Amino acid sequence: MNTLFPLALLLQTGCLLGPKKPMPDLMIYAKSFAQEPEELQQDVLLITDGHIVSRMSAAKADRKYKGGPAKLTADRVSAGLVDAHGHPAGLGRAMTELNLNQTTTFAQVLQHIEAQAEQLPNDEPDRWLVGRGWDQNDWNDAPSGGWPTAAHLDAIDASRPIAIRRIDGHALWVNSKAMSLASINSSTQDPQGGWIFRDDSGEPTGILLDDAMDLIPVPGPSVSEQKEHLKVAFRALMETGLTGVHAMGVTDSAMQALYDLNGQGELPLRVWAYASVGSKAAQQLLLDGPQHTEHLKVIGIKAFADGALGSRGALLSQDYADTPEHKGLALTSEDELTDLASRCLQAEVQLAVHAIGDAAVTMVLNAFVRTRAQVPDKHHIPLRIEHAQVVTPKDRPRFSENNIIASMQPIHAVSDGPWAAQRLGPERMPWAYAFKALQQSGATLAFGSDFPVEDHNPLLGLEAATHRGCEPGFCLSTHDALHAFTAGAAQATGQVGQAATLSIGSRADITLWESHEQGAFPFRPVATILGGSVVWSAR
Repeated sequence: MNTLFPLALLLQTGCLLGPKKPMPDLMIYAKSFAQEPEELQQDVLLITDGHIVSRMSAAKADRKYKGGPAKLTADRVSAGLVDAHGHPAGLGRAMTELNLNQTTTFAQVLQHIEAQAEQLPNDEPDRWLVGRGWDQNDWNDAPSGGWPTAAHLDAIDASRPIAIRRIDGHALWVNSKAMSLASINSSTQDPQGGWIFRDDSGEPTGILLDDAMDLIPVPGPSVSEQKEHLKVAFRALMETGLTGVHAMGVTDSAMQALYDLNGQGELPLRVWAYASVGSKAAQQLLLDGPQHTEHLKVIGIKAFADGALGSRGALLSQDYADTPEHKGLALTSEDELTDLASRCLQAEVQLAVHAIGDAAVTMVLNAFVRTRAQVPDKHHIPLRIEHAQVVTPKDRPRFSENNIIASMQPIHAVSDGPWAAQRLGPERMPWAYAFKALQQSGATLAFGSDFPVEDHNPLLGLEAATHRGCEPGFCLSTHDALHAFTAGAAQATGQVGQAATLSIGSRADITLWESHEQGAFPFRPVATILGGSVVWSAR
């Protein structure tokens, strides 16, 4: 079933369809993108009780329901967009605290940190200065060695602890005070799956990679703070045409905040939550199985196989092209992943594993294939590889063969573009961000943004998948890119049938579009409908 339709915006009130109330709640005037003539005639969607109940021609609808239901018109309409990989609590936090995402020079980064330090109260010397968003790959004025150091932060404020995550969340930059609180010195050993950067004399420089970040006792937000972060994030997401999000790596405090908001009726879109591995929420999932409500579904666990490409933590099968004798970090072993995946499937819980480098993807695929053999009666429950940024050609068919979702974020191909070839070299670049190749191998693609690492606007991902993040001949069509943000996202959670379609009987989660000739993608969202109700409109 094609999920795209052209449309225009106008709201009135209506009543229920039935013997006593013949009017639908809402009528959406549309025209299908499909080539079949019979579908081109079906240009009105009728919605009642939050579901699509009928499709008919505009002429028939006007005759039958003249002057009654609410009406919407726009240039295009699709099933509701869903971001298949985001961090809502992290987005809200980034929108309310120090955020360095838009900085492009080291000087700007230092200026922003200094400005934030000046705003902190002097009578709270133990209060941490925290933030996120720096990216040393963007700096043309990078310090000697390419990375910032504790000394740079000490020059701003040496009295209070400072900890600022890299844009991808896989590296932490701290000052000497923070390292002192963690008792990190030259004798501190690198933890398994982590790396403490050191200078020539063996002293820690102030950069910690992946699991080494856990050594720093950065205080996390409270449940009440998480609730405020989530509210901010959900408002922002809704205003981009999104009707839902797969929340990845949800911490215990963020999970409780989600439960509280859901219980209070304050979730304005649909959330599929994947608990952070090792959290109490993850352990509870393995005991009780998934939890389903109308707006919140807690269905999976998020784990890590490796780090990120930008910080050279992604696990490659051969050395980094720009860092000889370094292949990245393995954060979890294949045996550990196999055991966790088996326990998840036995509890009917999904497992989503972060894997960026080709060696990490191969390792996760191996673990999932072993798991499928161990738990053969749960093949219908999808397993997920998050990011899948570098995939060898021989591994591509294994996704579809084993019901493994390729959960990808096309915008990474754009943001990584200036330096990805330096990391991988020319031979491996064709393996990277291979959306179309994976699709042609039979893999189900589920697209997201990985916000707040990237911008949360799905339009940027659609542009990347169809124009900007792929080589000519390897871009996806408009239809296929939208499919990955709608039906693909639904398949990634195990939904089948009418989920994320505009078929009769399907839930009326819908995104409205208008033509947009200025951008790389020819349309932009103008309204969001959730369960038959308009929850956001740009007009």
